Amino acid sequence: MAPTRVLPMLGLVVLFVGASEAALRIARFEYPSDALRTVVWSKENDLELRSTTGLHVLDSKQIWKPRPGARIPWTKDETVNAQGFRGPALPRDKTQGVVRIALLGPSSSFGVGVTWDETFGARLVKSLASVGIRAEVLNAGVIGSTIRQGLERYREDVRPFKPDVVISAYSGLHEHVQGASCTSDADRIERGLGMPDWSRGASLRDHVRVAQAVAWLDAVYFGTWWKEREGAMQEARLAKTVGTFDSAGVRRVSPPEMRDGWIELAQLVRADGGELYALFVPYKPGGPLDSPVMHYYQKAVEIGCELEHIPVVQARFAYFQSVTSGVKPDDLFLADGEASDCGHELLAQSLFEALLPKLGTK
Repeated sequence: MAPTRVLPMLGLVVLFVGASEAALRIARFEYPSDALRTVVWSKENDLELRSTTGLHVLDSKQIWKPRPGARIPWTKDETVNAQGFRGPALPRDKTQGVVRIALLGPSSSFGVGVTWDETFGARLVKSLASVGIRAEVLNAGVIGSTIRQGLERYREDVRPFKPDVVISAYSGLHEHVQGASCTSDADRIERGLGMPDWSRGASLRDHVRVAQAVAWLDAVYFGTWWKEREGAMQEARLAKTVGTFDSAGVRRVSPPEMRDGWIELAQLVRADGGELYALFVPYKPGGPLDSPVMHYYQKAVEIGCELEHIPVVQARFAYFQSVTSGVKPDDLFLADGEASDCGHELLAQSLFEALLPKLGTK
């Protein structure tokens, strides 16, 4: 074929591929490689994890954690600090005479839906200051996390700050739900699902939509795509049974792992010279968390705390008292069931009453 005819044909091919690439990107078509199609957190949150502006970032051990500098969406201008925690950044070395308190836990600890000043951690520091106890808080809460992730959070990010007191709010909120892609958190960590995309097998194909479209057509023709859809439907069916005892789904953390996780965390904190407290955050009656399995997980926490002599702070007593004093139950929770600013005030009150006898003697 004459060169004068080849060049125009190559140009048409390049033009066609370029136009197809642009159209696929506009349509937001994606079919990445197997490693990147594996769900890390949830299909909704995975997009955020792989972005450069989301609230969370992938982590090899913790699976995900807050992204330093990320904007906290429900606030006006708050951001995650440069150390990856919510609230003011603390120096690595402790200040003499100042009690350092670290918070571990899921959404309640991070303070979803409330400002920094409204979180129970910030309120606790103010309450202690009112009686002459100087304290500071390291908020290491991670939205959607489990005790398994919390152990790694403590080891990697909290331990270097040598907290005097660690308050953990892991009580079954996310542990009992079905794991992404029917796998436990321990398995996700072992498989490296929290590793950056490039280390989990990302290739040129994952950046070229035309190549992804070709791979998708190949998967549809040979049936692998249909098997994926069948697996996804099975996961959706199992997800509806996570609150029951006979669910066939794989829970992120089993009740025995829940109990053992608390024991391990207490031993780690104690070996570092600190003391662990268990905070039980009340949940909205009749809500999605009110299930037989949830109560079973809380019992597992209670057993772990009893075996390891971990002080337990039952905030529900403060909640009950507030209701009997005229506070409406719905005022204690946000629409999604998270603690409201009023709820955080009661959590801080409960912690203040539990910590004061010990800290007041120092």
